[in-house]
Amino acid sequence: MEPEAHSGGSRFVALLGGAVAVLGLGYLAVCVAGRASSRWPLEWMEGASVAHALRLLHGQSLYAAPSGEFIPFVYPPLSYLPMALSVWLWGPELWAARVPSLLALFACAVALGRAARHVSGGGGGGLLAAGLFGAGYGYGGGFVDLARVDAVFLALIAWGVERSCARQHGAALALCVLGCFAKQHAVFFLMAASAWALLDGGRAARRLVLGAWAGLGCGVLWLCYATDGWFWTYCVTVPGRHGLDARLLFSSLFVDLGVYL
Repeated sequence: MEPEAHSGGSRFVALLGGAVAVLGLGYLAVCVAGRASSRWPLEWMEGASVAHALRLLHGQSLYAAPSGEFIPFVYPPLSYLPMALSVWLWGPELWAARVPSLLALFACAVALGRAARHVSGGGGGGLLAAGLFGAGYGYGGGFVDLARVDAVFLALIAWGVERSCARQHGAALALCVLGCFAKQHAVFFLMAASAWALLDGGRAARRLVLGAWAGLGCGVLWLCYATDGWFWTYCVTVPGRHGLDARLLFSSLFVDLGVYL
C-alpha cells in the first residue's frame, strides 16, 4: 500500500504543480504582454535607464562629475550592458530596452523551477515553484519586465540560488558576485551563499569564498580607478548619506530585500 500511496501523492503534486504553473505563468504572460511594446515610459526610471545604455553605446562614462546633462542612478553598471546591446540591435526604443528584462524574467522562472527540483527531488516541485513565482509577480511590484536594473540582478541571483541548491558553490558564488555589479542588494545574497558554501563544503570551500570576495573587491577597485572614484561616490557614498530617517532606512532596506526574497 505504501508504494501506491507514494505514487498517488507524487501524481497529485505533479498535477498541482502543473496547474499552478499554467495559471501562474499564464498570469505573468498576460501581465507583461500587454505593455512590452509600449512606446511610452511605464514608470519613471525607464527613460533614464535607456539614457544610461545610450551613454555606453557612445563611449561615455556612466560615472563622472554631475552635470545639467546627466547624473547617473546609484546602481552598478552591469545591467546596462545587455540593455545597450539590445538598443544597438533594434534602436533606441523603450521596447528594445525591455527585451533583456523580459528574457531575465523568463530566466528567473526557469532557475527557480530547477532550484525547487533540486530540493524536492523532482515531481511537480519545479513547476509549482515557477508557477508561484508568476502568480506572485504583482506582489513583487510588477516592474521586473521594465527597462530597469532589477531584472538582470534577479536573474543572476536566481541562478545563484539554483547553483547553491545543486551544491555547485563555485558557480553560485560567481553569479552572486556578478549580481553585486548589477545591484548592491546582491551583497546580502553573496553573504548567504558564502555561509552555505562554508557549511556544506567545509575547508574545500574556503578558497571559493575567498576568491569570490576578492573578485568583488578587485572589480570595485577597477571601477573606481576607471572612473576616477566616481563609481564609489554614486554607488556607495551617495546611498549611504541620503539622510533617510532611521526607521525609513530600515523599512527601505528590508522591504526591498523582502520583495526580492
